[in-house]
Amino acid sequence: MAQRSKKGIVAALIAWCIILGLGAAAYRYLVAPMLTEQKEAKEEQSLIADTSASSAYDHTVVLQLDGFSGYAVLRSDLFRKLLKNEDIRLQIVDDEADYTERMKALDKGKAQFAAFPLNSFIQAGAKLGSFPASIITIIDETQGADAIVSYKAGLGAIQDMDNPEARMVYTPDSPSEFLAEVTIESFILPKLSEKWRVTADGSEDILRMMKGSNPQDPVAYVLWEPQVSEALELDGVHVLLDSSKTSGYILDTLVVNREFLRDHPEVVRTFVEMYCRALFTYQTDNGMTELVREDAGLAGQKLPKAYADNIVKGINWKNTTDNYAYFGLIPGGGESIEDIIQKITRVMIDVDMLPGDPLNGRPATIYYDRTLRDMKGEGFHPGKKLNVIATDLGLPAEQASAAVELRRLSDSEWERLRPVGSFQVEQIRFPRMSDKITLQNERKLQALAQRLKDWPSYYITIIGQSKQSSVEDLDALALDLAERRAQAAAGYLVDQGIPGERLRVQARLSEAEDWSALNLLFQAGQIPY
Repeated sequence: MAQRSKKGIVAALIAWCIILGLGAAAYRYLVAPMLTEQKEAKEEQSLIADTSASSAYDHTVVLQLDGFSGYAVLRSDLFRKLLKNEDIRLQIVDDEADYTERMKALDKGKAQFAAFPLNSFIQAGAKLGSFPASIITIIDETQGADAIVSYKAGLGAIQDMDNPEARMVYTPDSPSEFLAEVTIESFILPKLSEKWRVTADGSEDILRMMKGSNPQDPVAYVLWEPQVSEALELDGVHVLLDSSKTSGYILDTLVVNREFLRDHPEVVRTFVEMYCRALFTYQTDNGMTELVREDAGLAGQKLPKAYADNIVKGINWKNTTDNYAYFGLIPGGGESIEDIIQKITRVMIDVDMLPGDPLNGRPATIYYDRTLRDMKGEGFHPGKKLNVIATDLGLPAEQASAAVELRRLSDSEWERLRPVGSFQVEQIRFPRMSDKITLQNERKLQALAQRLKDWPSYYITIIGQSKQSSVEDLDALALDLAERRAQAAAGYLVDQGIPGERLRVQARLSEAEDWSALNLLFQAGQIPY
């Protein structure tokens, strides 16, 4: 027993010796070097602090975007200089339109600000499963900078897409995809195949495909500037439809990381104000074309002045007053950002770009109005520095972007309109031998009125139809009824805010044997380019 105890003591001593040896080795080779490294790092930091100057900046912010010309003001030397004057350093990251990566950068705090097409922001948030940023301003709305073009020999109008062989080429996860989907969803194209979508890698890639294609093929190409201008120089190419024909769909937004917004609201406000000042300066000095050319030069592109002019015409940059209107801060401001978010979300769900509503019916959760509200409340004007009345300084007052207004056409001008296509609308059925607008028809016409507001640049011919018979007197009565029904629909649309100048009524007899013979048709037309 005593011998076992001695053996146990010896074993314990050996074990402790091993433990102590391992501890000594760990200290020598792990702990001691780490402590030495920490001491040296602290001494180095102290040395750097003792021999360095204070930073000229109070904040450094990262702005993530891509090379779209609508973001030229954000990349401008003037904007950077204005921020510097406010002790803010700007760092720009170009992610080449990788919206998923852009949203992840916001989520991880790698970027404080980002520019996003509104539909892409909603898509990226849905894909991420959350919205780590809030919209604080609308940057621009494209009004021609995105366009659907084709060879005239292949497609003369959007209605010619009503063909099983028709195709449309676009860039996935981009405003061009959204323009393509909105267009196909808006017009009646029953013969169009489910295989109409063809994807490509950017506007330059699509233009190369177009140049190598057969002009006789029924194929449309969705491009953005400057490739739109390049395409239109090709023999036989024309615009089927561009973003100037839509309203409230192709918008770019400035978003900010939610935590940064909560912790640094004063920096966010300064950022927005300096952007508004830079934009105001370029617009009042007629400097947007030269800015766009300089901006293209940053990417190594030598942009001809004519192309730059087209880009400036095709982008409606939104000023301070525009944003007050979008965010509901001035009366009579038109479509609000909340309504636009709901509309875009609904369309993306309808065309299967989204599986469902990622906002759960709460669009206000992805935008923030306090920054603009405070600016307006304190009388901010982008052309003044001091908080005094702008007109006292002789500064021009900012004007909100004008709504599209179509002039009244003569009969001959109506006949010369270029056909576009027939708008989608649920079948409108009238009571027998009646032109009464029923409650069910009111709902359908209200939806159509909203669609017409979304496409404000088109004139609309409302065609009442009735079944053709072999009896002349009956056909005359049928035509009269068809015209009265079309007139009733036109009157209701006017009551819903559609200008009467946009509408014309016609009637015709149909040989169809089913209910389509009684349909009202709403055909869009435009003044030729």
